[in-house]
Amino acid sequence: MATHAGPAPWRTSRFTTVQLVAAIGLLGPVSAFWLRDAHGFAHERAAVPPAYPLNLVGQLRNGCTAFLVGPCHVATVAHCVYDPSRGIWWPGLEFSAGRNGPSAWDPFGRVSWRATEVPDGWKRSGGGDEAYDFALVVLTEPLGRRLGWMRLPGPAAAGGGAGGADGRGAAERVTEGAAGACSGAALEALAAASPWVPVGVAGYPDDRDNGTLWSQACSLRMGGAVEAVGGAAAGADGGGGPGGEKQEPWPRPQLLRHGCATRGGNSGSPLWLQQKEDEPGGGRGGAPCALAMHVAGRTRSTYDTAGRRTHSSSYGLAVSLAGAAGDWLREMVARHGGC
Repeated sequence: MATHAGPAPWRTSRFTTVQLVAAIGLLGPVSAFWLRDAHGFAHERAAVPPAYPLNLVGQLRNGCTAFLVGPCHVATVAHCVYDPSRGIWWPGLEFSAGRNGPSAWDPFGRVSWRATEVPDGWKRSGGGDEAYDFALVVLTEPLGRRLGWMRLPGPAAAGGGAGGADGRGAAERVTEGAAGACSGAALEALAAASPWVPVGVAGYPDDRDNGTLWSQACSLRMGGAVEAVGGAAAGADGGGGPGGEKQEPWPRPQLLRHGCATRGGNSGSPLWLQQKEDEPGGGRGGAPCALAMHVAGRTRSTYDTAGRRTHSSSYGLAVSLAGAAGDWLREMVARHGGC
């Protein structure tokens, strides 16, 4: 994997279009309400400030969605962190948890970053393989000890994924029920019962007012992986560290299809398991289990014998966190464990 150190305290970056729009106040109202897009998907505007677990989701200064997966660790997409085709580490990785419009631009503060990690598969593919489109940003402050963080699915033999929080006082405590729901065995049983699993998704779609947080209850297809279009980096994600040392190879991460209405700006949005007692976009009973992360959208069309398009449908792609990507994130969290 590739490691990148954070900026020096005095270093500044150029403003993006998103930041300039935010700076001049071209933002919408703050009250919570519902909207439906052209496909009929209902989006719910988060409360101000967002309630748990939506406060675990936030926006990077460069406009991408990210979410807490450790005390000072946020997961996001690799294409918002590093461009391997040009060798560019993108700036603007400061994280604002729960950002939701002008009156809640930094409700829990804006936290700077000190390091980033991207998988070797992302570098080898030149940024063309969506199966490796995930990254870790290491913050300079332990924001997760105040807010909590989302759990990552664990192996079938374990009782749960990586440590998380319930967000309601004891930031290091995870309920036993939440741990069981996020175990590999529980998720395998869930997918066996039905390939489509109910999930919540939250992020910052680019067709809504800038910096506003929207959530939705939708579904993720846990059964059956989708192959990446630009999948040049098939096989294990091995590689060496800075000194060229040999590392344990990683199996290829899986891409899953989802039925959530995601847009540009939703890159990095978590898709977490919605238990029956959960409200759309809400969560109870312990730290939410992040099953996958949105990375891209696709359109599938069918044509008749004359070459005329007869049908077109759109769907979202998410990298599964119940496997190689989740294991990689856990290892990177452990590597940067000191907060």
